[in-house]
Amino acid sequence: MPFDRSKRHSIRNRLVIFIIVGVVLPLIAVNAIFLRSLYKELYDRTVQSYRSINRQITENVDYTLQSVKKYTLFPYFNDFLQECLKKDYSSEHGQEEITHDQRMYRSEVTSNIHRYNNYVGRAILYHAGSNRFFFDWPQTGNNAQITQRVLPLIQGAETRGGAEIVIRFIECGITPDEMPQIVLTRTMYDTLTRQYQGCFLLLMPVRVFSDTLEPAGSLQDVRQYIIDETGRILYSNDEERIGAVAPQAVRQFLAGDAECVQEEIDGTRVTLIRSACASEGWYVVSVMDTGILFRNVTNIIWKMAMELSALVGIAAALAVAVARTITRPLQKLRRAMNEITNGHAEARVKVERRDEVGELAVHFNKMLDEMQRTQRELLMREQEKQKAEMMALQMQINPHFLYNTLNTIKWMANMQCASSIAQACDSLIDLLRSASAKDQYVTVREEYAFTQKYLELMELRYFDSFDVIYDFAEDALDCAMLRFLLQPFIENAVFHGFPGSERRNELTIRCIRQGERLIFHIRNNGVGMEQAEVDAILTQPRKKEGGFNSIGIYNVVQRIGLYYGADFGVRIHSAPGEGTTVELIIPVCACREGGMEKC
Repeated sequence: MPFDRSKRHSIRNRLVIFIIVGVVLPLIAVNAIFLRSLYKELYDRTVQSYRSINRQITENVDYTLQSVKKYTLFPYFNDFLQECLKKDYSSEHGQEEITHDQRMYRSEVTSNIHRYNNYVGRAILYHAGSNRFFFDWPQTGNNAQITQRVLPLIQGAETRGGAEIVIRFIECGITPDEMPQIVLTRTMYDTLTRQYQGCFLLLMPVRVFSDTLEPAGSLQDVRQYIIDETGRILYSNDEERIGAVAPQAVRQFLAGDAECVQEEIDGTRVTLIRSACASEGWYVVSVMDTGILFRNVTNIIWKMAMELSALVGIAAALAVAVARTITRPLQKLRRAMNEITNGHAEARVKVERRDEVGELAVHFNKMLDEMQRTQRELLMREQEKQKAEMMALQMQINPHFLYNTLNTIKWMANMQCASSIAQACDSLIDLLRSASAKDQYVTVREEYAFTQKYLELMELRYFDSFDVIYDFAEDALDCAMLRFLLQPFIENAVFHGFPGSERRNELTIRCIRQGERLIFHIRNNGVGMEQAEVDAILTQPRKKEGGFNSIGIYNVVQRIGLYYGADFGVRIHSAPGEGTTVELIIPVCACREGGMEKC
C-alpha cells in the first residue's frame, strides 16, 4: 500500500497546532508572568543591597565623627593646657612664655591626639585672655589669613556654655595644604569658676571620609554624597562637588520621609537612596542612573526569555518529529533509566536498535560514564580544596602570632632598657622553632610546652601582672592534636580580657580526658563580654581597633570543623564582669608518622 504523504503532513500540522495552542501559548504566558515577577524581585533585591551599603557607610561616618568628638574634651584633661588657658601673657615675660608654650602645645597635641587618631588633621587652641591662637604646626603661612578664617568659628562661643560642639565646613585657607576641612569647635570654661577661657578646634580633612565610602568603591556609575543639615555636600566620590550645594531634587528628597525614590536629574532618570547619620543631621545619599543600575537585571531577564523561548521551540519541534516513532522504544528506555535511578549506578541501557533511539541509548550510556568520571574528579578536587583551605588557615595563624610576639620584644626593648631581652629572645627562639615545624599535629605535651613559652613572654611584657595555673591530665599529654589551637584564646585573654579588670588577673589552662574526647578549658577572671559579641566571634572573622580580635579564633573553629567534623568545636561562656571560659573539644587521637590516628 503506497504511503500517503499528504496524510503525514496533515497529522503533523494538526499536532503542531495542538502543541502551539495547548502547550506553547500557555508556556509563553506563564513565562511572561514569571519573568515579570523575577524582574521585580531582582529590582527589590538590588535596591536592598544598596540600602545595606548606605547603612554601612552611615555607620562609618558616625564612627569617624565620634572618634574625633571625644578629643575635643582633651584640654579639660591635660594639666598643661589647663595651665595655659589660665595664664596672663600680658606680663613683660609674656612673649617668652608664648614661645615656650607654643612648642609645648605642639608636643602635647602630637603625643596625645595625632599619635592615636589619624582622623584629626590639625588642633588649634584659642586663648581668649590674650586673643591668641596656639597651633600644632609651625606657623610658616600667613597667620593673619589663618586667624581671619578661624575667628568666625569662635564668634558667640562664650554664650554656648561649653555643652555643644559646633561643626562647620571650611573650604580652604585654614591649613597649609588648602584641603577643605570639617571643623569641630568646643567652648572652654574654667571648671570651677565657669569663666570663659577660649575655644578648642579640631580640623578634620574631608578626605578622611574616603575610607567611609570604601564599601561603595566597587560600584560603577554610583555617586555617593555625605550631606550636612544645610544641604552642603561635605564629601563625595565625585570630588568636583565637594563643598557645593546638593541638587534641588536631592534636597527635596531629604526633606521627605521616603528612603528610596526615583527622580529625574539633568534629564536622567536616577534612583536616590538615603541613610541618616545618628547625629548632626547628616545624610549619606546614593545617586544611581536607573538605566545603568538595572541594565544587568534587564540583560538577565532578556537572556532567560530567549532561552525559554528556544527551549519551547525545541520541545515543540522534537514532539512533532518523534511522537509517533519512538513512543514504545522510549518506554523501554524509561524502565532502564528507572533502574539506574533506584541505585544501580553500574547498570547500562542495552542497545538493541540502530536508529535514533539506539543512538540515544548509546549517548545515555556515555553520559553515565562521564558523570561517574566527573564525580570522581569532583571528589578529588574537593579533597584538594579542603587541604588547601586548611593550609591557608594555618598560614593565617602563624604570621598573626609572630607579629604579636615581635611586638612584645620591641616594646620591652624600648621601655625596659633591654634588661629582659635575653630571656625574651630565648623564649622567642623556642617559639619560632616550634612554629616553623612542618608537622600539622603535635602532642598535647608539646602544645603545653609551647603555651608555657608564649606565656613567659606575656608575663615579661606585663611585669607579672597576672598568674597562670596549668592543670594538664597525665593521660592526655601523649594524645595528638592540631598545632596552635590554644594560643589565639590565650592571646585574647591576656590582651583583651585583663585590661580594665580591678582584681588580680588569673589565667587557668586545663586539659582533661573524658572517654574518647579531649577537653581544654581556658579561663580568665577578666572583664568578660556580652553574649552578642561571643556569637560574633565564633561566626565571623573580624578585628576591631582596641577590641576583641577574632581572626585567630575563627581560624581555630574552622580548622576543628575541617579536621574533626561537626561533633567537635569551641564553646565560649562569658558575662560582663565575670570573666570568660573557653572550652575546646576534640577527639582523642594518637600521633603517627605524618599525621594522627584513633587511639
